[in-house]
Amino acid sequence: MNDNSAPFLSIIVPVYNVEDYLEEALSSILSQNFDHWEVISVNDGSTDSSGELLDYFGKKDERINVYHRNNYGLSATRNYGLKKARGEFVYFLDSDDVLLDGVFAQANKMYSENKYQILVISGEYIDEHGGKNSTCSPTIQPGYKTPRRGEKVFVEMFQRASYTPLVLAYFFQRSFLENYSLFFDENYIHEDEAFTSMALSLADRVVSTPDIYYQHRVRPNSIMTIEKSEKNIKGWTKAVSRMLEFVNTAEIDESAKRVIKIRAKSLMNNTLLLIRKLNKNRNLSLSIGDYISSEEIELLGSLMKLKTKFPSIVELQRYLN
Repeated sequence: MNDNSAPFLSIIVPVYNVEDYLEEALSSILSQNFDHWEVISVNDGSTDSSGELLDYFGKKDERINVYHRNNYGLSATRNYGLKKARGEFVYFLDSDDVLLDGVFAQANKMYSENKYQILVISGEYIDEHGGKNSTCSPTIQPGYKTPRRGEKVFVEMFQRASYTPLVLAYFFQRSFLENYSLFFDENYIHEDEAFTSMALSLADRVVSTPDIYYQHRVRPNSIMTIEKSEKNIKGWTKAVSRMLEFVNTAEIDESAKRVIKIRAKSLMNNTLLLIRKLNKNRNLSLSIGDYISSEEIELLGSLMKLKTKFPSIVELQRYLN
């Protein structure tokens, strides 16, 4: 960038084998009616033509900064992008997702009016071809124009079933993330779970909009849709551990702590069901104790402790619900 001043926004785009979707993702940035941004695009060891596509876009627009690395995974790539970012705000765009017109201008306008630390935007789901995904409803946020404490926004979104851990739904003030040393757990999937709940709970000034500005793609062979494995177990339990540590040490409202624990219990239920399934279908002998401590299970209450001893209770509970 010729302008030495820092941009308003750094868009961090991790890239791994997404040649079919990358052009649409980057074009959705270039078409915005707001120019004071930079892209930190990181090729995370792609084996398809994604790296060449990034280089093409980097030559096309000097605001697109391209980095090529070995494959370290999504979390490590996001953390790397954070270190490279110069913007006052950061936004994490997965390289198969799409931004809708006007989102950057809206983020800038709302910040000029109310100096927020986090902006929450609404979004919808699309399929691998870009059509509306009929199985997933849009995530519509409340319209909070006046900043509120993040704890309250977090709880209210949870109560109205609009909370999503996807970082795609949030603009974060970079100095806020740095002040609280917020980062993604590397070498694990489901890294958004702890990161997002912690960030919202710590923020003093959060605003939101009901306007739909992102499209999250649900496609075959993505982390979201691929067949579940031990990687999911490790990711879920890592998130639970970090969330429980945060609840026990952070000075946040009790209602926010309760919501985080509810999310943690949900992840534990997923974990127990998957362990039971893998042990049955693949003749394995996985144990929840290999992934999370008994002390942490104790913090989730007596019912969860009982479920870890008798996983069939989880299936029964799911059936009754």
